[in-house]
Amino acid sequence: MPEEEAALGEARSDGAGVTSETSPIDRPPLDLERVEALWSAAVEQVRGENAMVGALLGEARPTVLEAGRLTISFPPDASFSRKKAEANRVLMGEALKSLTGHSLQLVHELGEHAAPAPAALSEEELLQRLKAEFGAREVLDDEEPPDG
Repeated sequence: MPEEEAALGEARSDGAGVTSETSPIDRPPLDLERVEALWSAAVEQVRGENAMVGALLGEARPTVLEAGRLTISFPPDASFSRKKAEANRVLMGEALKSLTGHSLQLVHELGEHAAPAPAALSEEELLQRLKAEFGAREVLDDEEPPDG
């Protein structure tokens, strides 16, 4: 039996066996642009595992990638989000590895580079958006709502 196990080990190590991981030679090089392009998919993958952590990471952006170390920046006022994401870093690490084939060391920071807060919509813009996206209809105070 030990001989059979050794033979199996040799078959895997010489490349004849099937492995589940991509070899370093087969992986495309990883740069910040690629991580940025995959960021929303990674966030969604995390959200599938932990909705809260995924939502918090949605506020953040990858900002620096150097020597396998990815800096994830949160808005300056998001220290709770940064701490929670940092405590659950393995979720994003696994999501990024599954998408890129690279293991990255994650560093979380508060910074100016993070995603800007979405601009507030004016009342008119909000009404237009609700009408377009949800089929909402404006009901004025002196109108009776339709029966329905």
